[in-house]
Amino acid sequence: MYVPLRVHGNHSLMTGVDAPEALLERAAGLGFTALVLADVDSTAGWIDFLKAAQRQAAEGRGVRPILGAELSDPSGEAGRVVALVENEVGFRNLNRLVSARQLGRDPGEHGADLGTPEADFDLVRAAVRYQEGLIYLVDHPRLLLGMMGRVDPTRVLAALSPAGHARGRRSTRVRRGETRNTHLARRAESSDTVPGTSVRDSHGAAAASSPLRRES
Repeated sequence: MYVPLRVHGNHSLMTGVDAPEALLERAAGLGFTALVLADVDSTAGWIDFLKAAQRQAAEGRGVRPILGAELSDPSGEAGRVVALVENEVGFRNLNRLVSARQLGRDPGEHGADLGTPEADFDLVRAAVRYQEGLIYLVDHPRLLLGMMGRVDPTRVLAALSPAGHARGRRSTRVRRGETRNTHLARRAESSDTVPGTSVRDSHGAAAASSPLRRES
């Protein structure tokens, strides 16, 4: 079963065009059973997404809506994290995570002294803090290494992409016959930044527990 996990709607400036309802209509037309709405640094499309999915379901042609968000790094460094909501706890945590990304810190905290994203928001640290109830798709080794030993490995999927490597590249030479994830694991095992961390293939780890795994 194929499920698009990184779809942008019209709340993603410069990268998304269609409204959530149009995305669901297209997904239904293509025969998809589920679709993730993961706008960049935003949850603004969620309500329209859920309402449109309810209307489709009432007509007997529903596509399962999965809530998510794509978190960019305000520092300008390469790499992004797509967070997918698994349950009610994850729903709350992703709202807090996106709020912290926009405002620098979580505004829901008592006595929160809000700053600026560029100065106060650290993508890895925030992902670690709000990980409960979320599944992460990570597109850059820098972020994966930062999460090693700090985020449950069954909840992280290495989704490496050319876009994620556009800036700040280090040597990422892959040996012949070696997959990207195996290569990443080898690099992490030899890295002094994550001592004592056991590394496994992130695709397999995520598939072991994720409700979004491909079924044969």
